[in-house]
Amino acid sequence: MKRFRKIYVEITNICNKKCSFCPETKRAKAFMSVEKFKIVANKICKYTDYIYLHVKGEPLIHPNLDDILKICNCYYLKINISTNGVMLSKKLDDLINNKVPKINVSLHSFEGENKEQLINYITDVVKACKKLEQSGAIIRFKLWNDIENNRKSNKEIIKILEQSYNKSINWEQYNKDIKLSESSYLSIKKPFKWPSINKLKVKESKCYGLINQIAILVDGTVVPCCLDNDRRY
Repeated sequence: MKRFRKIYVEITNICNKKCSFCPETKRAKAFMSVEKFKIVANKICKYTDYIYLHVKGEPLIHPNLDDILKICNCYYLKINISTNGVMLSKKLDDLINNKVPKINVSLHSFEGENKEQLINYITDVVKACKKLEQSGAIIRFKLWNDIENNRKSNKEIIKILEQSYNKSINWEQYNKDIKLSESSYLSIKKPFKWPSINKLKVKESKCYGLINQIAILVDGTVVPCCLDNDRRY
């Protein structure tokens, strides 16, 4: 058994959106080079089978994403990607050709868009995800926002999901995982708030940093916590 259940590798700390739940890092903005990523992959494959391509930043905007995914497969690292979904259609071929097995899509990233933009974005995201499902990927849609304050936008999002998956969805309760198809799920939770590393509260849960997981930031720094926004530890 390998030491870590998963290792986070931040291939970029740059993002194409500014979501309220995700504070911008104070670290220098960068993309991890293909050469550096290959060194990282070579080292971590001895310690884990699972690589998560994010800490901060949007992984799908990396200009060399295809090369990075190929390296993951070369080292038999099972890939998990979390994305805001904006670039899914443009990066679809890279994801399918490299057989990315699991993709998390934050549908709440589209808060603040007008109705027409919201419908266009979500429709595009769902179409891309259905193609990914056909290629064998597991899709986890995340709707982690305040239901009362986002009732109108959530209704539009749910309507598109219901039409696409031919399924009635009861969405007005938190902490639900709804199966949409054999390989797609909808997770409904309260808003995620990125914690201050100096004010972490772990009374109700256990921290798995250095036990089940570590994170490697875009500059190669290793940190124990995948929520260490500014490389404090």
